[in-house]
Amino acid sequence: METYNHYAQAKPLKRSEGQSAVAAAAYRAGEKLLDNNSNVEIDYSPRGGVLAKRIVAPADAPSWTTDRQKLWNTVELCEIRQDAQLARELTLQFPSGLPLDTRCEILWSFCEENFAQQGMVADAVIHAPGEGDQRNDHAHVMLTMRNLTPDGFGNKNRDWNKNECLERWKINWMDKCNAALEAIDSNIRFERRSIADQYAEKIEAIVAATDWHEKRLLEIEAARLNYIPRPHLPQRVYRAMTEGRPIPDEHKAAVAEWKAARDSKEAAARDATRLQRRLDEELAINTPLYAERPLGSGPIDFRLMACFTV
Repeated sequence: METYNHYAQAKPLKRSEGQSAVAAAAYRAGEKLLDNNSNVEIDYSPRGGVLAKRIVAPADAPSWTTDRQKLWNTVELCEIRQDAQLARELTLQFPSGLPLDTRCEILWSFCEENFAQQGMVADAVIHAPGEGDQRNDHAHVMLTMRNLTPDGFGNKNRDWNKNECLERWKINWMDKCNAALEAIDSNIRFERRSIADQYAEKIEAIVAATDWHEKRLLEIEAARLNYIPRPHLPQRVYRAMTEGRPIPDEHKAAVAEWKAARDSKEAAARDATRLQRRLDEELAINTPLYAERPLGSGPIDFRLMACFTV
């Protein structure tokens, strides 16, 4: 079973940083929207990569909440402060290999259960991967931050800002994705624990294993986890990297770390493949061909496995 740490991030959209809810919604959805406040038409309809979109609102919400232009113009209108937080944006990663209709089903139901039923309006958009990593299927969800009333938006709901709220969303997202992966017999799963913790668990299991076949399988799983997780890069930095454009000086170290982590994971996958081939050789004659290794004294360098032949 291959496990991956899933990426989920929530951040507010701030007017003080020059952000606009209408412009953000237009960009995410790839649409042309009129900003009533400035009377400027914001046109992102030529952009590609928008695979599916839907506004998920509470069952008793006014009909205008499912009109993207009216929704976010109403949000802008009710926020009078210059430092107002306009919306919360949640970025969610899909596991690789799920068909689009399954991704849609997961996202719409997730928004219904976690946001609409709690009183939020969720503007959800599924994007295709950007250049560079074709496994980066992801979604953006813009969330309203005020209680919805028959007359429009009321007070800000501070409970939605709590850390435990975000943690609950992350767990629910992981559970939904893993259920979909299990339904298609995928060997991939999302995992909340860190790669280091998962790796340590496999090493402990290798030490405890008494059956050579079980031990070999655990060694393969540990080898696959023996890598440095990739740090998150801001979207504009990631695009600059994949498009070969200059990287700002303040992000060069992070980009170097990202590339080193990518290389580390690719090396771990190659090591796991080599160990699998060796196990196949052993299974062909039902006899271990490779000597036991001293384990449990620290991380194993699986690149030295070739040294431990009989």
